[in-house]
Amino acid sequence: MTTNTYWIPSSMEQTCLRHLDSPGSWSRLKSPEPDQTDPMPWVAIRRIFNFNLTLFGVAFSLLFTLLAAASGYSRADFMEDLPPGVGVVILLSVLMAAFAANLYRRAWNRRAKYLREQDGAD
Repeated sequence: MTTNTYWIPSSMEQTCLRHLDSPGSWSRLKSPEPDQTDPMPWVAIRRIFNFNLTLFGVAFSLLFTLLAAASGYSRADFMEDLPPGVGVVILLSVLMAAFAANLYRRAWNRRAKYLREQDGAD
């Protein structure tokens, strides 16, 4: 087993870790804060996913509605295209929420692995 003694978090990982390490973040996730050497619990990942799903769902819905209105789309055409449009919004929202939740999980778990390796190297 090789040790990862030179792990340097990317700027995105630093942002995720800053969010997770901020006071009250784990209470908002309704999960006890794990030790920094423990992997992120699934409950926290699910809550991060749900938060981002809502955020991206609202954002994509507004974006597509504004684009339709700005392009002169008639109300009848908009209503006709609404079911596939909702499908696209849901799909994009799920993909983006999963991506965001994975960023947080990966940043936390990479730091946990690094800290465990550092403790084992001492």
